[in-house]
Order: sequence, then C-alpha cells, then structure tokens
Amino acid sequence: MYSTGCTVKPFTLARVTTTGNDVLVGLTGAGDSNAARVLRVTDDASNIYVPLIKRPVGLGAVEIWYSHNVRASTAITVTYNVAPSSGGVVQLLAEYSGVSRYANLGSASGTGTTATLILTTQNTNNFVAVVFGSRDTLSANTGNLRVQNGSLTPNSNGAINDNTAVSPSPVTNAVTIATSQVWAGVAVELESGAKTADENEMDALACRATPAAGSLTIFCTSVEGMLIGRYKVHYTVG
Repeated sequence: MYSTGCTVKPFTLARVTTTGNDVLVGLTGAGDSNAARVLRVTDDASNIYVPLIKRPVGLGAVEIWYSHNVRASTAITVTYNVAPSSGGVVQLLAEYSGVSRYANLGSASGTGTTATLILTTQNTNNFVAVVFGSRDTLSANTGNLRVQNGSLTPNSNGAINDNTAVSPSPVTNAVTIATSQVWAGVAVELESGAKTADENEMDALACRATPAAGSLTIFCTSVEGMLIGRYKVHYTVG
C-alpha cells in the first residue's frame, strides 16, 4: 500500500513514484531558525501538489501536501520563501495505492515524550496517515511508523505514521519522543475505492478571479477551502 522516502536537507526528494498512486509529502520545521515557509511542491512529471493541512510547531510548522492519482515521477521538489536553516526542515514522503478520496482531517499538539493524534474514520478499513514533528528523535509507538528522519537534535525531526480500523471508529497514531519536547501532528483519512478521472478529485469547486494589469489570476479551491489550482490568463484590451 505504501512506499516511503525522506530527506533532511531541502530541496529535492529523489524518489521514484508509481503511476496511479497518491503521494503524501510531510514537511516539518520545528527547529528551523529561519522560519522558512513552503511556497509550492512540484515534481518532474508535472503532477499537481496541494496543501492539505498545517499546524504550528516549535519555530515552524508541520504540514501535509498531496498529489492524487499521480503520473510516475523520479524527483519531488519543495520550494521555500527563504532558505531553511541547516537541518532545520525535514521532508518526508509516503506513497499509497487505492485511495479514492481524502475524508476527515485532524491535528493535535502538546509537550511530552509521546505525541498522539486520534482521528475518527468514516468508513471501514480506511487508513489514517499522520505527519508528526518535534525537536528530538521520534520512534515507533502506536500504528505503523513508515518513515522517520533519525536524530537531528536540536533541530527538526519528523515522521509519517499510519494506522487503520476494520470499522468506522477513533484511530490512534502515536510516536515516542526521546526527550520531552513540544510536538505537533496533522492527519488525513485515506478512503479506499475506485478513482475518478479527476486528478484532484473534489466534490465541487468555487473560483475567484482577481484582475490585474493585463492578466486574470484564477484561484480554484475545493468546498473544504483547500487551494487546488492557480491559473493566470493573459489578455489584451480592445
């Protein structure tokens, strides 16, 4: 169902992805003294990556970007507004097959030696994938630890963990932190089923347009408020 990869240095994840799968990119900057902000995620197969959920942690944030029903790629690139501090940003990747849509979202944060996030699933056998971020080593606790970057103390550490339940119910994901630290996690429920032709599968779209000096920039968002596309149309007057 999955494959994983990670890097502790921006900006590129050299990872081969599989056609038809979903790719989750987990980003955490708990120890990034430059407070770098993610501008976009791209790959060498022109797949569209969309920000899904974000929560502050430490000096930065932990977040998930995704691409649905991808074309195979070999490298994923993350672009920031400023260069992150050395070792301050962790980039993680998990790849899932058979995902029809993204259901519930959730987040949590706290301080301690265990980071726990509980999300209730909507349907049977759905997976909940969680990206955790903190400033010390993360190790397995509850669920499946798919990828983690190892120890970069006192900078950022991150992990992708997932778990499932045979019936709709609260699903627990947790990781152990080597020492008591501030932590945060963001989660998404992955629903299994047949894919649609829509690469970024949404129930409905709402578009807003902003005219400016000979161009029209159209921002397309889902009903959940996630940005799924931005297009610029150039035009002439008269």
